[in-house]
Amino acid sequence: MSRTGKITRLPAKFDPARIEAKFRRIVDKITRQSKVKKLVIAIDNLDRCSSEDAIEMLESIKALMEYERCVYLISCNDDALIKDLVSIRKYTVSDASEFLRKFFQTSVVIPSLLSADLERFARNLLARLEIPYTEQVLQVIVNAFMENPRKIKQFLNNLTTQYLLAQEREKIGVFKSEDITGNDGFLAKILIIRQEFPLFYEELDDREDLLEEVETYFRGAGQAPVYRGIKRSGEANVFEDNPGLEQFLKSTRLITVEDITPFLKMNRETFTSAIPNTQEFKLHVNRGNVDYVEDSLGKLEQENEKVGYVKEIIKQVNRELGVGHYDWGFNGVDILVKIHHQVPASIKQEVARSVGHFLTLAGIREHLGKFDYSLVFPVLRDMQANFRNDILHLYASALTTDNIDMKIVDQFINHYDIMPASAIENLNDTLVAAYSKNKENAIMVIRRIEGNPEARSKLISGNLVEQIESSIAESATDENQQVVDLYIELRSLSSTSTRLGFLGKLLSIISVNKNATYDKTKKFGLQNLVKLDTDDIPNEGVNELYAILDEFTGLIAPPNDKLQFAEASFKFFSVFTDSQKEQYLQNRVLPLVNSGDVAILKRMLAIAEQLGCPRF
Repeated sequence: MSRTGKITRLPAKFDPARIEAKFRRIVDKITRQSKVKKLVIAIDNLDRCSSEDAIEMLESIKALMEYERCVYLISCNDDALIKDLVSIRKYTVSDASEFLRKFFQTSVVIPSLLSADLERFARNLLARLEIPYTEQVLQVIVNAFMENPRKIKQFLNNLTTQYLLAQEREKIGVFKSEDITGNDGFLAKILIIRQEFPLFYEELDDREDLLEEVETYFRGAGQAPVYRGIKRSGEANVFEDNPGLEQFLKSTRLITVEDITPFLKMNRETFTSAIPNTQEFKLHVNRGNVDYVEDSLGKLEQENEKVGYVKEIIKQVNRELGVGHYDWGFNGVDILVKIHHQVPASIKQEVARSVGHFLTLAGIREHLGKFDYSLVFPVLRDMQANFRNDILHLYASALTTDNIDMKIVDQFINHYDIMPASAIENLNDTLVAAYSKNKENAIMVIRRIEGNPEARSKLISGNLVEQIESSIAESATDENQQVVDLYIELRSLSSTSTRLGFLGKLLSIISVNKNATYDKTKKFGLQNLVKLDTDDIPNEGVNELYAILDEFTGLIAPPNDKLQFAEASFKFFSVFTDSQKEQYLQNRVLPLVNSGDVAILKRMLAIAEQLGCPRF
């Protein structure tokens, strides 16, 4: 075995007999020179080797190194070795136990340390230190390392380092005198939590009232705390993935302090110069004094100082919200929203994630409309999807038929690319309902969206377009023209059935008066019809379209008016069947050509050429 504890295997070509002989020569030489009868070989931590190495070492001792002048002292956990034999050699538990019984000539069971033994050991270590630690430190150590006394010395080194560091910071005014060094027991407690229970410490760093919640639980006045910090949020009990934590905290319940903040700051990034007065800082954050915060951030030159400052704001907000101070929490969230553009790029996403977490809390989300939308939406872009989608859904739900906030609509338009389906659905449901209740306001909102082509295709649904189409009347009024124009602008978003319905309404308006006069209604229907493209004509509507255009091209008397219908027919000529095309040319176009009117003929030829129709 090497000095690193790793077994060095010999190549297969080595002769076991030669190895044994060489081993005996070495032992003989040592015992002869030392004038001793037997050589004691101690092997420690055998059970900490891999299963394969542990078994190989035992078998090597038994097979090659069994020599009357050697005594082997092996400290190990026999239960672990039994598991290794079962795993590697496929022994039964009974066979593995018998193997060990035969292997060891005698065995001594070393009992676990009693608490008195552990306390005596820890006390002796403490007595060697220059710092006169209190009895509370001893109590914390004994309760923390009852099953692993090896860690005590290492922990004391860490504790002393932290104590001396705190002492220096107290001298220069970072912390008040004896804030930390005067509570060495709690310093030891917080260091053990950080070292042994890192998940709980991470939650505690976000929620400084967490130990108070734990104490409430121990008193039987509440449930075990669950994770609800920024980094880990859910229903998991904080004790579930921190084995031994509950017992440790119970055994150290009397070791407390009024203000835990300095102890947590000891392990945070260095930014103490940014917050010279902690209480003043908290006061300004709770009051929502963004000018104070922006001024303080502006004075910081180092990025790590700015990062630390902003993180402290997040923790302050989390503390206030955690104890139900939603008014103060709201002010802090408002500050985070307003300074988001100033925070270092390295933590923009973390700040956005924190804002998202805060905005979706029950005591804050009901006041979502009180934040500046133009500042919130840029933060949403840096936010993780689940928070962002929830917030956008809440904004969309806040729109009602009686109150469509155009400021929110404008932000939806500007940030259409991050809008989730649920928010878009809410927006369209509101507009559909508003359209039937207050058409004028709804049209204003729709036109605002329609003005941005990219936003239009994302934010306006086919259902809304269908609602607009269904409201079109079969009349030639100015009010109806507004709705028709809106539909035509949005027609690309409509379904085939909606397009067919719109075409049918225009043809009905054209044919309402079957006479030879090109009157107002015919003009209304025809002028809107030619605003469509061939793609807007469903196959199911081609025959009716042809029939109406053919009929009124023949019915209208004045040649110039008749030409209006001929022009419309030429525009949609490509959708007609071959027989319809031939019939229209013979029955409607040729009579116009043969009329002898040169102006009409030139106009017909120009229209045909412009629309790609056959010459005649």
